[in-house]
Amino acid sequence: MKLAEALIRKAAVDKLIPARFNTWFSCPRSISSFKDPDVLLKEFNDLLIEQEDLIKRINRTNCRPGPSGKKPMDLIARKESLTLKIMVLRDLYNAAQIDASRYSNKEIRLISTIDPKSIQKQIDHLSRELRETIVELQKLNWETDLLP
Repeated sequence: MKLAEALIRKAAVDKLIPARFNTWFSCPRSISSFKDPDVLLKEFNDLLIEQEDLIKRINRTNCRPGPSGKKPMDLIARKESLTLKIMVLRDLYNAAQIDASRYSNKEIRLISTIDPKSIQKQIDHLSRELRETIVELQKLNWETDLLP
């Protein structure tokens, strides 16, 4: 199994657990039961065991170098770092967009202390780097075999 396949399965299990079991343990009084609660609990426990196993194997795999020599964990850290940096710069860019309208000439005119154009260029450059990092990570996920 490839790392990408394990990540897809884990995401499916993560969605399946709350969606499937929150509504199955109660039913209208006139209907006896949709499913035996003991069967549901066993199914629930089996899914939790599968989820835990996938998490362990994914984490183990992410810490080892893939076929390209890069560790998925390093790319994940870079992706998160770039995402945070872009978010902060976008907030800064939005704050630098000052509305110059005034009601009268006596009001204080606000000016930006930073150049929004240079901030936007940084955002564009980092966004491109983030997209490239995501593509590289996805490629690595499909090339890397999941560790036992």
